[in-house]
Amino acid sequence: PKDNFPKYLVVHHSAASEDQTVQSIETYHLSLGWEGVGYHFLITKTGEIWKGRPEQYHGSHVAEDSINKLSLGICLIGDFDTKYPTTEQETALMRLMTSLVANYSILPENIVPHRHFLGIPPYKSCFGKNLPHDWAKNLISSPDTLVNKTEIKKKIHDLVDLL
Repeated sequence: PKDNFPKYLVVHHSAASEDQTVQSIETYHLSLGWEGVGYHFLITKTGEIWKGRPEQYHGSHVAEDSINKLSLGICLIGDFDTKYPTTEQETALMRLMTSLVANYSILPENIVPHRHFLGIPPYKSCFGKNLPHDWAKNLISSPDTLVNKTEIKKKIHDLVDLL
């Protein structure tokens, strides 16, 4: 069902081992009985953007406050409690978010880490202890941030192609 009306971009980290892949995340989410990966987008360490759920379909990435029906979930592969995102991940995230903000008229203050919805103190660190709360939002705050939407669409891989 087309039941997602994005007002937020919720950024996550996978918080898992170094050898984690898009495929292993999808396999895990399927093992939970989900219809596929719970995020709308995943970004690998090399900056590849993979499309998970269709944007108009609710995600399975934030359990609180019905946010899954008001957001797009973006997960960067890596554990940012112990490391930092790669430059390639930051660049890909910046470009993807810039495109999504333009497409959905998302306000900058609505670009948040998963922990934003998890209470105080949050029960998860997502998108990682090493990154400040406004890290993702700040990636697109520069007026010099311009994106070629066609270029982004060409770089997004579809998980359906994996199966």
